[in-house]
Amino acid sequence: MFFSIQLWVVEVAEKQCTHSYGTFIGRFSYENNKQKVVMKDFVHRYSTGDDGIRVGIDKNEKGEIIYPISKLQPYGINSLETTFNVIKADGKHLTLESDYATLEFTSF
Repeated sequence: MFFSIQLWVVEVAEKQCTHSYGTFIGRFSYENNKQKVVMKDFVHRYSTGDDGIRVGIDKNEKGEIIYPISKLQPYGINSLETTFNVIKADGKHLTLESDYATLEFTSF
């Protein structure tokens, strides 16, 4: 699993694996004096940008959601807008906790 966080954007991707989870780009913001992180507005990544297809919202011609929110569950995200408590943030490590998952990041 790979998360790239830059400015107000987060990219979640599966790197060097074969689970076919997909790659998605969303909004990333701090709230409550940087004690909380919100990830939302995910779209499917395509080539060097996105294809504009919103996760959990956009439907195909049959009325089926193209990318259900379950596509983000392997990344610890289980709703259209997920709020995480910041447990640790020291410049090298970031630990986030939601009602669904705890995510631990190491910078490299």
